[in-house]
Amino acid sequence: MSKTAVFIATTEGPTRLQRLTAEAPDVRSVICLGGRAMVLPISPDYDTFVRRPTGIIEACYGHSAYRMDISDPIASGLSWQLGAFIGHALAHERRLATNNEAYNRIVWASGEVNCDLSIQSVSDIRQKLQRSRDLFDDLIADGTEIVIAVPTANRTEAEEEINRLTLSTPSKLKFIATDNVLDVLKTLHLKRPRKLRHMSISIPRNTIGKKLQHVSAMCVSAAILAAVALNVGPSFKNTVIAADKDTAKTHPFSAVALETHAPAGGKCAEVLFGIVAPHITEERIGGARPGKTENLHRLCNLQYKIKNATNERQKIWVLAARQSLAGTSFRTRAITTAQSVSAKQVISLDARPPRRLSYDLKQKHLVFAAAENDPARRGQAAAMFKKAAAARDKPTLAAILDQARRDGISVLKIARHFHP
Repeated sequence: MSKTAVFIATTEGPTRLQRLTAEAPDVRSVICLGGRAMVLPISPDYDTFVRRPTGIIEACYGHSAYRMDISDPIASGLSWQLGAFIGHALAHERRLATNNEAYNRIVWASGEVNCDLSIQSVSDIRQKLQRSRDLFDDLIADGTEIVIAVPTANRTEAEEEINRLTLSTPSKLKFIATDNVLDVLKTLHLKRPRKLRHMSISIPRNTIGKKLQHVSAMCVSAAILAAVALNVGPSFKNTVIAADKDTAKTHPFSAVALETHAPAGGKCAEVLFGIVAPHITEERIGGARPGKTENLHRLCNLQYKIKNATNERQKIWVLAARQSLAGTSFRTRAITTAQSVSAKQVISLDARPPRRLSYDLKQKHLVFAAAENDPARRGQAAAMFKKAAAARDKPTLAAILDQARRDGISVLKIARHFHP
């Protein structure tokens, strides 16, 4: 049987997935370096990626603990998840080439995988491809098939860099840019995981509330694992949520806020490890002000589920802005740039505040949108998003958003206040 090797793309160069070993269910999953007793710092993120209720590997392949050996360190981030998932899928069918086994194909992958198996965009794709040039040249010289898998949102930059590196040999290179892991598995002729019958992969139009609650229970992310395990997370109270009154009715995207709380007397760490059941609340975002004020001192996770409510593909740009309620410490951060979203597709935004707060915080997410089949409007939205991302104070950002509204550009605004 022919086997496939997996290379996880990093900005320092590709790292090979050397081996996957199933471990006893009562231990935590770890990532080790080159078969040595050297546990890498990202191991807690990997354990969260594997184990229920947060993990998708156990949900898909039925086992809760693994040791993954890789050839070179991975310092941080979550873009290793796509390569890791592909490795587990290959190993499940005994088709993963371990460190000493021959292979006739490699998969080079970069992408963050959500609990519904959608793939999130990642950064530094160009640099990752550039740092893999020597590997690609050697493989092409040996006649080895190369499969490059990236998120749809990174398609353009990946294609441009592949062409610049003159890697486009049709018979030996396959390029996949997709929003879902299942497309990658199909390309590799791997079976759809049987456990997916029990997961909410698609969200029917009329049942979004119930499905999103199920998805959210699995999606308490690794980024807060260390904080809640030590019980050092922030407390929240008097939180308010609002959506811009004008755009909430006309924007092509609708939004739902999902909060995951520890139950009374419980802790978020107990939720993460499945000891207690989480309490999940859902609120559709709309109108100028919220209908209630909530006490969130046991908040374990906060997500916004953004749904393309139209019957056509949309491009979206998402910007996060933070500022103290006193008007200081203003900053912006681009979350998503020119992501393509299919009709009725739902995407997730991680809206958790910093783990520790020393001041009252106002957090705002701005979703710019334009129909994918309208190049002129896409250009306007992209230009306005770029200006907004460069804003260095609240008045400047407000003026830019006012101009966007006058120009007919759709911007959905979601605001939330947090108090230490």
